[in-house]
Amino acid sequence: MNFDFIGKNIIRFPQIDSTNKYIKKNLDKLENGTLVTAELQYAGRGRLGSDWQADYGMLPFSFLIRDMENPTQAAILTPIAVCRALEQLYDINIYIKWSNDIIAYDKKVCGILCESIIFDGKINIICGVGINLHQNQAFFDNNTLPHAASMLTLTGKSISKDIVLDKMILNLKEVFSTGFKSLKEEYKLRSATLGKVVKIQKSNKEIIAKAIDIDNDGLLICKKDGTVFSVNSGEVHVRGIYGYID
Repeated sequence: MNFDFIGKNIIRFPQIDSTNKYIKKNLDKLENGTLVTAELQYAGRGRLGSDWQADYGMLPFSFLIRDMENPTQAAILTPIAVCRALEQLYDINIYIKWSNDIIAYDKKVCGILCESIIFDGKINIICGVGINLHQNQAFFDNNTLPHAASMLTLTGKSISKDIVLDKMILNLKEVFSTGFKSLKEEYKLRSATLGKVVKIQKSNKEIIAKAIDIDNDGLLICKKDGTVFSVNSGEVHVRGIYGYID
């Protein structure tokens, strides 16, 4: 399937509560591939209800895909596109901390939240992305975010939001058109989680296991005491046993 419709229609705001929320509210009016962005997103949310800290240094955007053939793949294709775009612009290695964090130099530089909404009898996917671009180190220190960084603090480069967004759209089109089957090995090579001993937190239960693989649906395959099991990103937190990554 061709996904050249992603970003064909772009809606820009000076500020907004949440780009994901805007698409949800206007689902009946927006065309397939619509992308919404803002200079400031002040009430964004991450996976499992976590907050996205509001700041003008972040690039927030969300895009809509209607009636996707394999809707669960949106959450594993989007991180690949983000990694590719940031590597092309900043010339550093970018990795994926399963399932929705983008990592550079062991620091989180981007969070991704993909949601599915049933509308008119079809599954609609809304993918929200928040990239730390221009924040200085004081922002992360003052907000007690020791595991986060911006592309500016890591590379010294200040690239405009428009340039970054254009590169993101190009890579989203390419990655979604290719499909996860052909990109699974790339995803695994980019993983900052595979091979690590991880702490899986589901409700009040905690499991220590080793992350060993990614399946064709993007689930994390783990092993504990000889037992192999899959982990669904919608239900759990996965952290390195010694910290954010390790």
